[in-house]
Amino acid sequence: MTKEELRVKYPDIAIETIWVQDPYFSWDGDGEDPRGSGYFPYDVEVRATRITNGELVEGSAHIGGSYSREGEHCPDINGNFRQLAREAIENCLKGI
Repeated sequence: MTKEELRVKYPDIAIETIWVQDPYFSWDGDGEDPRGSGYFPYDVEVRATRITNGELVEGSAHIGGSYSREGEHCPDINGNFRQLAREAIENCLKGI
């Protein structure tokens, strides 16, 4: 689901995507490290937040090693947004 579809299905839950550069990430994939082409590794968090009975409840899901150019983050987190959003919402609804 896109963020807009999530807004319709879960109107009481706010979804936020947070990208933080990880300077300690070690490339272990095939080929050359994407840093050589101007990409940086990020830890990405998808956070779901709602207010229930006057209390802020959050849930989140994380993925590391997601490469992006600075300021040009991929909205679908390289194909992982749906899964991360689903996990964050489930955790939020459980109150985790």
